[in-house]
Amino acid sequence: MNRFVVREHMASILVAALSSTFGVALLLVTDDLVSFINHSGAGSNASVHAVLQVVAFVFIAIALYTGSVVTSNTFATIIAG
Repeated sequence: MNRFVVREHMASILVAALSSTFGVALLLVTDDLVSFINHSGAGSNASVHAVLQVVAFVFIAIALYTGSVVTSNTFATIIAG
């Protein structure tokens, strides 16, 4: 039976940690923007809400795509040796 060697899996652990950190930061910044805009005068405008929802969706979609490409390339490199 093979032992789990951390050194062999360090790249995948690093990519997973960085992807998680980036996702959490993206969600926190989006929430902070919503809070700031709701407390300002622009919060009562419906078009501002619509634009922010579209921008947040686009950024989250880009983050998911980028994260999946980086993760799959990392594991492909590990498998290839």
